[in-house]
Amino acid sequence: MPAQQIDAVVCTGKNLAPRGEELARQFSLHFLGNKAPRSLPSGLWLLVVNDLGVAIQQSGNGAPGPVMVDFVGGKLGFRRRRQGPTPTIVKAAGVRSDIRPEVWDLTAGLGQDAFVLALYGCSVTMFERQPIIHCLLVDALDRARDYSGEDGESLHTIIDRLTLRQSDSIKVLSDLDDKADRPEVIYIDTMFPERSKTAKIKKGMQVFQQLLGEDSDSVQLLELALQCARNRVVVKRPKLGEALGLHPPNLQFSGKSIRFDVYTIKKLERGKGKTGKTTNSGG
Repeated sequence: MPAQQIDAVVCTGKNLAPRGEELARQFSLHFLGNKAPRSLPSGLWLLVVNDLGVAIQQSGNGAPGPVMVDFVGGKLGFRRRRQGPTPTIVKAAGVRSDIRPEVWDLTAGLGQDAFVLALYGCSVTMFERQPIIHCLLVDALDRARDYSGEDGESLHTIIDRLTLRQSDSIKVLSDLDDKADRPEVIYIDTMFPERSKTAKIKKGMQVFQQLLGEDSDSVQLLELALQCARNRVVVKRPKLGEALGLHPPNLQFSGKSIRFDVYTIKKLERGKGKTGKTTNSGG
């Protein structure tokens, strides 16, 4: 399925119009003014500026709600405030009390996996090639930096471990030379169909996947990642899905519905992780 394009920009409050106009200019889109997405004719894909931040949403009555990146509240806020058992992705990345690897997340998406890895001490560089999704990530990082709640210091510590780049990961890996500073761990989240049809968050993710389109170059990305990672490559897959490409993983970590395939290259060393930073610049 080809990627879906955004049709227009709207805002949901008069005081938000300047931000909406700015985004319309940035992406060369029509600005429809202060409009409720569900009041517009069905079938439009909108970039929405609301009181919480920037989101994507389909128009029309009955369409799914807005999809946005949120590092302050929601699912990630709950995880940050009430850490439970170690997440499967953290185990797959090789994180231990004395090992906090540097990670390149080649398919950042909504940034949830990168945030969890940063929560557990990893320095994570997020790569996102889709300009609209990159915009959502920039907005979320800005809101997280501006957050001044009681737990703001802990959030800022996590955000400081995140670096964002608007880049095509295949080009980034292809352009690395032998002397380049390569990451210890490379992470790839391959897009796969969401089977649940009940929870609203799942519907939101389906909208998000439609915007990105079919993930047709994940095998090529894995091949390049295996050449560029210093220690391991981690690939997110459906729990019962086939392994990506022709290389069988060395390790597998399974959750309820997903699985992380681990391709080990070299043993992770203690105390080798780096301190991350946040940037909104492309590159």
